[in-house]
Amino acid sequence: MANISSAQGQIVINEELLLNGAYAVQTFLKLVSLSANYVDYETYIDFENSISLLEDAIKDVYELSIDFDGTGRWSYTNNVESFYEMLEYVASQYHCETEFRTMIEYFTKSGIPIEIKFVDMEQGAELYYGAMIEILPYVNEETQVATMTRERGEEWQK
Repeated sequence: MANISSAQGQIVINEELLLNGAYAVQTFLKLVSLSANYVDYETYIDFENSISLLEDAIKDVYELSIDFDGTGRWSYTNNVESFYEMLEYVASQYHCETEFRTMIEYFTKSGIPIEIKFVDMEQGAELYYGAMIEILPYVNEETQVATMTRERGEEWQK
């Protein structure tokens, strides 16, 4: 059986991504908020609060930072490394595949990553890990949506 880790952090979305793709960002936030209903290792955000913060960030032109709580299998990093795959699964369960594809097209075309900053804790083992990981979707050879990650300005990992 896998150890469950708990994470707390922020999802940070660049203001340029917000200004040119508010609909895509709103879809992203909706799918993240729904993940708690459809996946075992979720990322929980308050959707209503997130939308209010999104509207303020667009109006006043600043990056959006959303607090989250999450659980991971062994490590929350595993969630981050398959973030867009998880969102695709949630979209299929919620029957909003068209919105998901529109979001992926915009995020891919813009090339602007979303940053996930978190501290991960494994209960009982007293293990703590902090990270700032950027994520960007891409379509792999099998035409499936996948997640590229980059930590601290390093090369993108697929």
